[in-house]
Amino acid sequence: MIPKENEFKDLCHKRGLSYQEIEMAVQELQMLSNKLCSEISNLEILSLDKIESYIDERTKSGTANEAMLIAYIRYYSMIKRDDVSIRLLSYLNPIGILPAMAEHLEELEGKKVREKVMENLKIPPIASKPEDYPTVTSAFTKNLEKEVGTVKAQQILAWNVHGIPAEPWLKEKKEFLKATSLEQWLKNLHDRRVAEIEKHAIDGTLWFEQKITMRVVDYVRNNQEILSGVSDGRYIYATKIPFNPDGFLSASSDFEKRKYACHCPLAASSLNEKGADTPPLWCYCSAGFEKFIFDTVFDFDTKIEVLESVLAGDIRCRFRIEIPETVRKRFL
Repeated sequence: MIPKENEFKDLCHKRGLSYQEIEMAVQELQMLSNKLCSEISNLEILSLDKIESYIDERTKSGTANEAMLIAYIRYYSMIKRDDVSIRLLSYLNPIGILPAMAEHLEELEGKKVREKVMENLKIPPIASKPEDYPTVTSAFTKNLEKEVGTVKAQQILAWNVHGIPAEPWLKEKKEFLKATSLEQWLKNLHDRRVAEIEKHAIDGTLWFEQKITMRVVDYVRNNQEILSGVSDGRYIYATKIPFNPDGFLSASSDFEKRKYACHCPLAASSLNEKGADTPPLWCYCSAGFEKFIFDTVFDFDTKIEVLESVLAGDIRCRFRIEIPETVRKRFL
């Protein structure tokens, strides 16, 4: 048995995995242990470097897959090896993004445009390192802008590429419909989300891919734009929480802050002192995530603009969402 196998199986069961899927996940961890550990107990203290080398071998042999990565992420998150689980999430998150963008592009602009944009682009195989993605991401973004223009490229990139379901935000939509003003809803939303991350700071669990400390909670609490937004009557201004917020708060230089701020595993490793090798236009993909929340709550396809971005050399990513006329009229 792998260390804490029963606890791991219980976790997988709670995540809705079938008996067969759970056994396959355990088998992946057993294979990792057999390959790299002299004793089975060493699985818990296995170095990140060794795990990454093993994943690289599996990727090159064509035997790596998403289920393997998810098994590792769940196990090392369970035993609170955040160094492993957070890093491996950056292997998992890019999978399927560029193909989904290509499909979306074809739906909007047709097959010929897709073929021109994707011509000669080689998408890294599943379980590739995030450092393998910026070159192709940059090429995709430049080709897209060349074929359809900047404005249309922004619109194409700003969508729900991750396929996040609307259901989790439908409860928030009910809160919005009960609010007496947009400002009240935004303030209450911020309070709820601060309370959410505070729970993770207290119990030490990850919030998505992020380690939350109490000073991060205070940082978010003091800026309503983060995890909510601030309205000026025409627009809502929203600032993305840094990917590594505690590291961001400790950073001694703007470049360090930018490295800790960037969420995108397809582009983050291209950051440099002046900006990034990946065009800032790509940040409209991130804008699509921010926009999705308001689209769902307002039941409207909102317009969003990237005001600041890490890829452009700023220390944060900040957006402006146009408030729909239907929302403004609601609170007259």
